[in-house]
Amino acid sequence: SGAYLDYTSYLMKKPTDANATYNRGLCAYELQDYKDGITNFNKSIALGRKKADGYYSRGLCNFSLNNFELAIADFDTALMLKTNYTKALTYKGASLNELKKYTEALNFLNQAVSSDNTYEPAFFYRNITKYYLKDYEGGLADCNKAIDLKRYYETFFWRGLHYLNLKKYQEAITDYDTVIVHDPKYAKAYYNRAIVWY
Repeated sequence: SGAYLDYTSYLMKKPTDANATYNRGLCAYELQDYKDGITNFNKSIALGRKKADGYYSRGLCNFSLNNFELAIADFDTALMLKTNYTKALTYKGASLNELKKYTEALNFLNQAVSSDNTYEPAFFYRNITKYYLKDYEGGLADCNKAIDLKRYYETFFWRGLHYLNLKKYQEAITDYDTVIVHDPKYAKAYYNRAIVWY
């Protein structure tokens, strides 16, 4: 991207600018080059920019690379520097979900929702936690709140799972239809819709 190249040009002249290095890390993240993002965030921190958003951003790169333990360590550091950091609470919970530590995840996701009840990812990841804890009504409520905030088709997929487990079959079919319209290659949506029909 143009911004990434501009930061690279600037850093050739000022290689110790921690903020520019951090910003180049953000560009790398947006380009889905998570390893380069980590490299830039590491350098930014080493250069003295030890702010919560730097650790959070490095944690997000680790999360995207499925390095969940490393991600949690970064989110913990971010939370030590900035309490009630909604994004760090959310993605710590999401990382714990991936490690199948659902009760612990629920604690952090509840804190995230309490910290900012307009942050859609907190509701999205909490719905997943509640699904695995078999709280389908609670998960359904979180899906509805997440969809009210932003209409991501992945949330419709999870809402369909909650409807399926609550035996609300027509609602499940409607949600899987929505997912399939947005992503005709979403195999799990077809599979789950077939279960409903069966």
